[in-house]
Amino acid sequence: MSSRKKISTRATRRPELEAAVKLAGEIRSSGVAVTLGVHEHKRLGRGIELAMLAEE
Repeated sequence: MSSRKKISTRATRRPELEAAVKLAGEIRSSGVAVTLGVHEHKRLGRGIELAMLAEE
C-alpha cells in the first residue's frame, strides 16, 4: 500500500496545492517568473477550476 495520501479531484480543498499556488504568488510578486509542474493535469481539477488556476 502506498504511503501517499490520495485526494479526489472533486475535493473542494487541496491544502498542498493551495500552499504551492500561494508560494508561487509570493515569489512572482518579487518579479521572478514561476512555473508549477504537475505529474498529471487531471489531478488538478476539471474545467473551470483549471481555467481559474491558470489565471492565478
